[in-house]
Amino acid sequence: MHLVHRAAPPSAAEAVPPFLTFVAGARAARVAQVFPAPYTAYLTTPTPRRHLIHVALDEIDARVLEDPARVARLAHEFQFATGDVVVAHWIGAVPPGFLKALGRIGEAPWAPEHYAALKAMIAVPGARLALGAERPITPDKVAMLAALPEPLRADAILRRLTAPDDALLLAEAYEAVVWRLGAQAVRVVDRWRRADSEARLFEMASKSVQPDEFVLHLHPEHPDLLRLDTRRALEQAGVQFRNCLATYVMEAASGQSVIYSWAGPPPTAVQISRDPVFGWRLEQARGQGNLILDEEARARLRAVMREIGVWPGRTGVDLVSALASRSSGMPARLAGTAALDDAFDW
Repeated sequence: MHLVHRAAPPSAAEAVPPFLTFVAGARAARVAQVFPAPYTAYLTTPTPRRHLIHVALDEIDARVLEDPARVARLAHEFQFATGDVVVAHWIGAVPPGFLKALGRIGEAPWAPEHYAALKAMIAVPGARLALGAERPITPDKVAMLAALPEPLRADAILRRLTAPDDALLLAEAYEAVVWRLGAQAVRVVDRWRRADSEARLFEMASKSVQPDEFVLHLHPEHPDLLRLDTRRALEQAGVQFRNCLATYVMEAASGQSVIYSWAGPPPTAVQISRDPVFGWRLEQARGQGNLILDEEARARLRAVMREIGVWPGRTGVDLVSALASRSSGMPARLAGTAALDDAFDW
């Protein structure tokens, strides 16, 4: 018979034993406050219930653990109450299937953020179905699902991915396909789901990103963008912006790049370049005196770029190369936040 906790919580000076940290992870000190040494009631608890205890302790206000009466109630309910009661009293709410999922995540304790991610993904129908086929569910699998857009959250996709970076790369490929094909991207995803290996999945993604027809896109227009289409215009803008715009004459004349003055705020010199996948891509943008735009200005300019069909991410060539490399067994090569900001920080 388990004993309900009556002991005083350990003082700050008392160290949590290493074996308890090994079993309980980040909330070991809280476990020690609820269950008395030698922690038998906790250690002999079935693994799914132990995970539920972890989730509850991660979310409980610290002031609860300062009240001996509430600590005693915690210990009692952790041992004897149903999972639904523990959820109702100490967690608040969890999505359907969450308690069952705790029985499929192995023995090791998860970090608080990993339990939170599992809870979030279980709440998404497609992700819940995909996780239902996983044995065991791991933090990496949950992270992969979180990285994937909704149409890709399927077991047929998930079982072909090895690491969270794979999911991020595939999500980038999907965004590129949606950019090119719009609603027809659904058909592409249906084909991806039939891939019989990870290599085949990324090979298909690489081909899906590449254009089917070779179209020379006209340069885009926007009321807040003034095209600098003569040498004199570039020279005058170079004086206005106090930068080297005057040296971009040959790039602009070749038709490979278009230079604009964006009204802002703040007023910004913008270069877009042709891209074989996206048509046009944001190459760089700087304010007066080569001012680096702040996050709010970047967001405004990205919105303008998307509005006129200019891709704000990495080049299509780099994305196709990354997908092809992954299909050959090389590690996923991500664009990352830094690469997406190259246009602003260059």
